[in-house]
Amino acid sequence: MDGLEADLRETLYLRLINGYSIAETASTLGKSEADVYSAQYRALYALAHLLDQY
Repeated sequence: MDGLEADLRETLYLRLINGYSIAETASTLGKSEADVYSAQYRALYALAHLLDQY
């Protein structure tokens, strides 16, 4: 996950590792729920491309 932007990495960490809900993640990051949905999608997409390079 080191190849991801910091905000995307933090979103994935909160959602997948800590198991936060969309609402909890949005509250923690001070973003809207729509922003969290978008960031999670972009993070997973970027991570898939990074893994595909190996």
